[in-house]
Amino acid sequence: MKGRIRKKGIAIALVSLAALLSACSGGEKGETEAEKSGVVWVADQLKEEMEKNGSIAAAEEESKSHVGEEKTVKIKDAKDLERFRDRVNEGEVALEGILESDIDLSSLCSESAGNWEPIENYNGNFDGGGHKITGLYIVTEEEKSVGLFGETDDEAVIQNLGVEASVIQGSGYVGAVAGECRGTLMNCWSDSQVTAYGESCGGVAGFAKNMTGCWNLGDINGVQSWTGGVVGEMGGTISDCYNEGTVHGQDFYTGGVIGLMGNESNITEQVSASNCYNTGKVRGEIYTGGVIGYAYNAWIDKCWNTAEVESPVTAGGVIGYSSGNEYEVLMTNCFNKGKVSVIWEGVKSYYDNKYIFQDQEIGGLAGRFFRSAMVNCYNTGELSSNQSEARFLQVGGLAGKAYDSFESWFYNSFAACPINIHHDKAYINGIGASLQECDNTFFLEGHQKEASMRTGEGNPGNAPESFTDGTVLEALQGWPANGSESKQEWLERFDDRGYELSGWKAGSESPCFDWE
Repeated sequence: MKGRIRKKGIAIALVSLAALLSACSGGEKGETEAEKSGVVWVADQLKEEMEKNGSIAAAEEESKSHVGEEKTVKIKDAKDLERFRDRVNEGEVALEGILESDIDLSSLCSESAGNWEPIENYNGNFDGGGHKITGLYIVTEEEKSVGLFGETDDEAVIQNLGVEASVIQGSGYVGAVAGECRGTLMNCWSDSQVTAYGESCGGVAGFAKNMTGCWNLGDINGVQSWTGGVVGEMGGTISDCYNEGTVHGQDFYTGGVIGLMGNESNITEQVSASNCYNTGKVRGEIYTGGVIGYAYNAWIDKCWNTAEVESPVTAGGVIGYSSGNEYEVLMTNCFNKGKVSVIWEGVKSYYDNKYIFQDQEIGGLAGRFFRSAMVNCYNTGELSSNQSEARFLQVGGLAGKAYDSFESWFYNSFAACPINIHHDKAYINGIGASLQECDNTFFLEGHQKEASMRTGEGNPGNAPESFTDGTVLEALQGWPANGSESKQEWLERFDDRGYELSGWKAGSESPCFDWE
C-alpha cells in the first residue's frame, strides 16, 4: 500500500511539473518570476520525493537480504525467523534458510507472550550454521507435532542447528528441533526440557526418518510410549548420535538415544543404528534400554552405554526389547558398562488392564531378545534388583529372556559382570536363556554362586583370571576361524548389510574393542 501511495505522489508531481512547463512554453510572452518560482518548487519537491523513495528502496533491498523474495533467505534475528516461518506456512515450503547468528525467541514466545507457532510442512534446506535458538516456548495440548519445526516433508534437510534453554511440551510427536521430520536431520542438538503427553518424545525430534551427528543434553520426559534422548521414534537410519541428558519414559519403549526403532506394520522395512551411545541415566517402565527401547527388524552396530538403566519390568544395557520378524535383528560390536536394574514395584497394568506385567527380565545387553543375533559384543555392567516378588525373574549376562524357540543366537561375545539379584527363584544365566545357539561365548564365573550360572549350551563359566591373562582375548581374536562352520554359514545371511567385526585388545579387567 505504501508503495502505491509513493508512486501516486510521484505521478501527481510529474503531472504538475508537465502542466507548468506546458504553460510556460505555450505562451508568446516569457516566463514571469512567479512561474519560474513554481517550476523550481515542483522540481525541488520531485527531487526530494525521488531521494526519499531511493532510500526506501535501498532499505527494502537490505531487508530482502534477510527475508526477501529470493529462494535463499538469510536470518539474523527473531523477526527474520518469524517472517521466514510465515512465508513457509503460507505456502513457500521449499524456501531455503541460513541462520547467520544465535537467535533468542523470548521476545516472540514465552509463558506470557504465548507459544511459538511451528514451521509446518517444510520441504527445503535449513542450515543453522552451527548457531543456536534459545527461548523457544511451546506448551500445548493440541493434537499436532511440535518443535521449532512441526512436521516436515520427505525432502527437508535441517542441519547444523541447536535449540537450547527452551521449553517444549506437546500432546505427541515432540522434539526441540522437529516434532516429526520425514526428511533428514544432520548435526542438530538440544539442551532443553522436552515433554510429550502422548507418543514419540525425543530431545532433538519426536519422529525422524534419517539422522546423523545429532545429540541431546537436556531432560526428556515421555508420559506415553516411545521416549528417547535423541529421538522418540526412528523410521530409517541413525548414526553418530548420542545422549547425555536424563531420560524418563512412563510407558512402553524408552531408550537413552532411541525409544522405538522400526515399523511393525511394515515387516520388510529394515532400519539401522550405528555409532550411537548414551551416558545419561535412563528410567523407563516397559522395555527400557541404555541406547534403544525397542528394535524391530534392525541392524545395531557399534552402539554402547555407560549409564544406569532402570525399569520395573524389562531392562537391557543397550536394548530393552529386540525382535525380528521378516528379518532377524543383528547386533554387532556393541557393549554395555552401565549398571542395569529392575526395581520391583508390584504388578503393573496398563490401558484398562489390557496389559498385565508380573514378570521381570534383565540383561547386560538386551532385556528381551527374540529372533535376534548378537555377534562380537560384551557386557561388564552390574545386573541388580531389589527384593522382587515377580512371578518370574530372568537374568542373563548378555540377554535376560531369549528362548531358542524364538531363534536367538550369541556368537563371539562375553559377559564379565557382577550379578546382584534378590529373588527367591530367579533364573540366572551367564549368557541368556537360549539353550542351543551359542558359539565362542564366555562369562565370568562365581559372581552369584547359588544361581545356575551357565552359558546357553550348559557349560560352566570361565575363571576370573581368564579375562585378564589373555585366554578369552585370544579366543575372541581367533573367531570365526576357531568357531563352528555351521554358525559361520548361518551368518552369511547378513552379508548384504556389509558389517565388519571389530578387533579386540586387552583392557584393564577384560578384553575390549580396539576403537575404544
